[in-house]
Amino acid sequence: EEYDDSPNLGNEDDDLKSNTENEFTTKFFKFYGKRKLTNQVSCHSLSHLKLIALDKSFSPKDINTTKSADFQCFRKARANGLLGNFKALLGGIDRNLKDLVPYNLSYDFPICNLDKQMLFRNWQEFLKLSGEKHEKSEIQTFTGRTLSEIKIPPGNSINISNLSNEPTYIWHGSEPSGITDIDGTCQEWSKNHSRKFGRASDVSGPLLADQSIRCNDRAFILCLQVDEIDEKRYREFNSLKRYYEHGRYTP
Repeated sequence: EEYDDSPNLGNEDDDLKSNTENEFTTKFFKFYGKRKLTNQVSCHSLSHLKLIALDKSFSPKDINTTKSADFQCFRKARANGLLGNFKALLGGIDRNLKDLVPYNLSYDFPICNLDKQMLFRNWQEFLKLSGEKHEKSEIQTFTGRTLSEIKIPPGNSINISNLSNEPTYIWHGSEPSGITDIDGTCQEWSKNHSRKFGRASDVSGPLLADQSIRCNDRAFILCLQVDEIDEKRYREFNSLKRYYEHGRYTP
């Protein structure tokens, strides 16, 4: 079933009387409702949260706890001029994935990639669909590479002779509902073990798929922005960053 994905966002609705910064976003979702998205949708003019992959793959021992992974995401985001708080999309003994985004943000903000292509309408849709992305949208790394096109150096359980056909995995340690599977966290992301399995997903499918790979394999980590940022502060931050790097200020 096809739908017209071109909302007339320029017209005022009589029953939409919002003076908030997210008026455009509110109007956008009022139009789309539960329509099936058949084409790429841009988040360019929408307040949104970002979902981006770290640039390299990790074994569980490399991850070394969820807090360490959170710091990797935070540091990489800042290095790329991104404000907001970023956390690793990893379940742990002290947290469930479903609780990463505060409830007050879980309905109102789309989740988008680095190129501002919409991946999910909001965090609630992510959980409801177990992370099944919109058609034609891709997970990207902080350097802008398409994650599904990156082939990981093989671990002990991967067929070296046919690496080009191997899927690209992400760690998550969670059940499809967003609840942590403690047995699927490779002992809280600290142990490489060929006889144990950690929860992971092929990035080309649902991101919380019910899949597992060995705890001595390598997979990528996704970083999720979990709070809203002020766009004016974001522009000022990037202007100051350019000033310190190149000696010119462009507000």
